[in-house]
Amino acid sequence: MNYIIKAALVGDYSVGKTCIVSRFAKDIFPMYDISTLGVDFDCKIIDFKENNYKIQIWDTAGQEKFQSIVKSYIRDLNVCIVVFDVNQYKTFINLKKWLEYIICIAGDDIILQIVGNKIDLGENLREVPRELIDEFCKEHNIEYKEHNIEYMECSAKDDNNIDNIFLNIIERIDNLVKEDKINLKRYGSFNEVIPQKIKYSKLNTKSNSKSNTKSNSKLNTKSNTKSNTKSNSKLNTSTCCIIA
Repeated sequence: MNYIIKAALVGDYSVGKTCIVSRFAKDIFPMYDISTLGVDFDCKIIDFKENNYKIQIWDTAGQEKFQSIVKSYIRDLNVCIVVFDVNQYKTFINLKKWLEYIICIAGDDIILQIVGNKIDLGENLREVPRELIDEFCKEHNIEYKEHNIEYMECSAKDDNNIDNIFLNIIERIDNLVKEDKINLKRYGSFNEVIPQKIKYSKLNTKSNSKSNTKSNSKLNTKSNTKSNTKSNSKLNTSTCCIIA
């Protein structure tokens, strides 16, 4: 079957959302700063086991002035990827606000993936230690490879763990499709393009946190021009805050 997945990347300004999308969809890393004005779009087709998934990816701006535009795209998402910069502590602190904002708009059923970007800069420049991330995940019942909210780290510049992030999402959704627990829009047929093979790869870092990878699960991908967690410490979703 052919399915469409609606996904968006959100997070503070300059955490690397555009670079992650560009690296995954086009295998290109922009060598200059690109500020997203409102929302940009890209997509990629992935063959996974018995199904084909077309991931429609919305790259959203992190500035407050664009939040009204971003809000309209979040409502109908299947997946939201929340990005922060492991070298900028403030972007990590704002994670909770982003999660509350997304869940308030999209509801509890949305699949959430938290991503720490820019690990290529090294441990000396890192402002968010893994111990602090572990505490945050534990506080909000965010498990590695277990529930609707998961955490992974990557480097868009070095193409480190980028594919794994999206393959992990596809695998989670594919399991939900098999269990008839998710309602995805179906697509008649996808245009044929040159396929490439993508597989889970090992995260290239000396201090690897709880496994972000699964091995030897190969996928054929076609580039197209581009909770369950009942938290003991629940996120406050009573009001939809605007991210500063």
